[in-house]
Amino acid sequence: MADALTSGTAGLIFLKDRDIDIVAAANHVARGFEALGHHLTGVHILSDTSAQVGTNSHDLTLDLREDYTSDVLAETAQICLRVKLADHQAARASQFARDAILARCLQTLNAALCPDYIQWKDANFL
Repeated sequence: MADALTSGTAGLIFLKDRDIDIVAAANHVARGFEALGHHLTGVHILSDTSAQVGTNSHDLTLDLREDYTSDVLAETAQICLRVKLADHQAARASQFARDAILARCLQTLNAALCPDYIQWKDANFL
């Protein structure tokens, strides 16, 4: 079933060290999903650095990564909060709809966490 999922990935980049509460970040995403009218199926804290927020049609995974490097950044970032949105309904999935939901989740996290950059990880983004 995991192979049938389509997904989009982005990251919130923090150049300086930040204390990011994964529980608070997951709750921000959950409220963003609810604001879009999605029915939450669960918020799961997997570890101190990972969480998953689920709806009837999507799973969003948050992962904190330290010492993040990217070919588009001039310096190594201290923290990257990776945001991956997977769609359960691959046959009916619209890349635009998926990316719009991902953008809304990033907007919610951006307002709460104020990252230095947001980086889309997919070759085909909005």
